[in-house]
Amino acid sequence: IETAANSGILSPDFRRDLGRQRSVARDTVRLLTDPEIRSKFSPHEVDFLQGYNSSVSDIRNEVLDVLDLAQGITVPPKDMRVNVVVVRECGTVQTESGTFAFKLGQRYQAARSHVEHLIVQGYLEVVP
Repeated sequence: IETAANSGILSPDFRRDLGRQRSVARDTVRLLTDPEIRSKFSPHEVDFLQGYNSSVSDIRNEVLDVLDLAQGITVPPKDMRVNVVVVRECGTVQTESGTFAFKLGQRYQAARSHVEHLIVQGYLEVVP
């Protein structure tokens, strides 16, 4: 699998889509585990939902090996723009500010809100 950072999934759109996917995955599990609801599906529909649930689990496991998407941003940003240095290879990342080709050891300036998740995950470090 291509690394998550290189495939551009760190964008705000991905985070929104991830929330939708989590909701669908929860609903799928509920549909499969509730006997009353499950009995209303045909065998083909049950097979589809089980396959979908399995695929989502496989993808989630691959992505979580690379990124901790469950990591929240608990401290709000203090500065609008920050200087950062790349401390862990993360490749090209699409942000609201544009595309950054982050290279290990290089310094960049970006809107803190656009790179906060990379700072929290340890890919970038704020520098003066």
